[in-house]
This record gives sequence, C-alpha cells and structure tokens, in this order.
Amino acid sequence: METAAPDLPNDVKAKLLELAKRVPEASRGDFLSSVRGRLADVALDHTHTVVYAVAGFVIGAILDHVLTMHVPFSDVILDITGGKLAWLFAALGGLFGGIKDSEERRRQEQVAKIVATVVGEELRRVLAKGGAK
Repeated sequence: METAAPDLPNDVKAKLLELAKRVPEASRGDFLSSVRGRLADVALDHTHTVVYAVAGFVIGAILDHVLTMHVPFSDVILDITGGKLAWLFAALGGLFGGIKDSEERRRQEQVAKIVATVVGEELRRVLAKGGAK
C-alpha cells in the first residue's frame, strides 16, 4: 500500500538530494522513493514526533534568520547561531514528540488490557451462568 509522500521542509529535501548523489545513479530513484515511503510510514506511526520535530525545525529556522547581525560600517552579516538552531530545535521537538507518542501508546495498551480483562470476565460470567441452566 503506497502512502502519500510527506511534505518535507526544503532544507531536508536538499539534504536528501545531496545524499542521493552518493548513491549510484541507477539506484537513486529507488533510494529516494524508499526514503519517501519510509518517512510517510514514520509520519503515520509517530504523529506527535513528526509534528513537534517539524514545528521545532520551523521555529529554529526562523530564529536562525532573525538572529543575524549586520556589522556596522561593513557588508558583513554575522550569523549568531551558525545556522544550526533549526536542526537543534527539530531534534528537541522530535524528542518531545517521541515522549508524547510513547505516552499515548502506553495509554492505548492500558485501555486495551482493561477492555480485554472486562470482556474476559463478562464472557466467563455469562458462560458460567448459561452453563448452569
């Protein structure tokens, strides 16, 4: 089953295309298609992780662009953050989202156990009652 390709930030797309250049030309299409499919699967399985990572990336990218300083009396622009906040915030957002996904998965497992226990107990009760007749 083919899933829709995730809408990746342009910086991530550029990095993927850069990495694809290391792959033999005959395999590049397969490589990019496979990566796109796997990222779509990750996005579906780990929604909080992806959302928080993308949000972190966007916030970091904005800060990277805002936190630049024009050096007076020259044409030099000083990049205070070194252009790394986008990736740092993406990692932090992904970590936070991963924790959220893990908590949600744990809650779903607890609910499933409770439902299985209740259904099992009720099934045994009904069968025991019906068997007594």
